[in-house]
Amino acid sequence: MRQLVALLDPGVVWRADGGGKVTAAYPAAGGARNVARCLLALARRPPRSLRIATVNGGPGLVMRDADGVLTVIAFTIDAGRITALDVMRNPDKLAGVPEPG
Repeated sequence: MRQLVALLDPGVVWRADGGGKVTAAYPAAGGARNVARCLLALARRPPRSLRIATVNGGPGLVMRDADGVLTVIAFTIDAGRITALDVMRNPDKLAGVPEPG
């Protein structure tokens, strides 16, 4: 947990799309410890597939989670720390995203 928190800006935000055909990964959260908890909860069930990707011009991940839901995570980085994570799961928004792995 300590190492993960060190990668996150103290004011980091977690934003997740909700509604649609799937539920949001986790509701909006702020602060390094809260966002680290969201990431650890997401990682508790290893994804079926995962790849590093460029998302909206920045670093990100594309994964098919343990339940089979396609998830895209965009990272915003400033001064070497993650300042925001935007988690998208709505299949209507992700229709053109290539499958991970």
